[in-house]
Amino acid sequence: MCDNSVLVAQGRFRALVALQIAQPLTYTGLAVMFWLTRTATVSNVIGANLAGTVATFVLGLLLNRVTLVGKLAPVKKMARQSIRYAGSAAAEAASNRLDQVMVLPLIGAYQAGLYSVAASIAALPIAFGHALGAAYFPHVALAAEESRRDLKASAMRHSLALGGAVCLLGAMLTPWLMPLLFGREFAGAIVPTVIALAGSVAMIGAFVGTQLLGAEGRGLMMTNAQVAAIAGAVISLVVLGPPFGAVGAAAASTMGFIVLLIMVTIGLRIGASRLVPRPDDLRSALGVLKSGISTTGRDRNEL
Repeated sequence: MCDNSVLVAQGRFRALVALQIAQPLTYTGLAVMFWLTRTATVSNVIGANLAGTVATFVLGLLLNRVTLVGKLAPVKKMARQSIRYAGSAAAEAASNRLDQVMVLPLIGAYQAGLYSVAASIAALPIAFGHALGAAYFPHVALAAEESRRDLKASAMRHSLALGGAVCLLGAMLTPWLMPLLFGREFAGAIVPTVIALAGSVAMIGAFVGTQLLGAEGRGLMMTNAQVAAIAGAVISLVVLGPPFGAVGAAAASTMGFIVLLIMVTIGLRIGASRLVPRPDDLRSALGVLKSGISTTGRDRNEL
């Protein structure tokens, strides 16, 4: 994770992609190998996951070469600067896992299995949030106040436009892909997946927004937003989960991401009218993914 942050700050996006896909690529490759050789067991799959983590760690060392002996940053200074982000990091980790822990006793094993599939599929579009957040982070961190406001507005509109397009496509394909990928037994996960994908739009926007808050050094606001999102998701899950099963759990997850997006938007201090995607924002967002952000002027949408 530290290597990931260094690559973001340096704008080394190809290396960033390599680092982010190392774990799932290694894990999936080994899992498929175990499946083909009929040696897939719980312990082997857990070992494959561990191997993916180790591979990512080694790749991070190779991408960011640091000598074993050299100048060290003062521990007190590093702790003082990083402590403001600790609450946000802990809350974000909890928000990504807490619902998976709570759904089993609330909605039962079968409904929890359907929700797990829906949540896994709905989490895939976050890769676009990572890409946009990494592209905007260094520019927002270094920009003057007026330019920073324009960049933040562009980043949020791009994230919502791209997230909306990707998640709409995913929702349209889900009824056909779900039986193909998971079997007809998981047809009950189609509706929860569509609902969760609606929340993924807010998830992408909120992730990019938290990256922007981080670029401004607003760690406390990041923490407040994450805590509010957890509270909204947990309360919604307790209320909607038992009567509606996987559908209720997906709706609760979506509610949590919407709360997070609202809180992040408030923290960024951007007028609501500047967050509404414009007709050209999707094309501009794809341009950012392809070529990055121009350093010679503001985003074309702001001119």
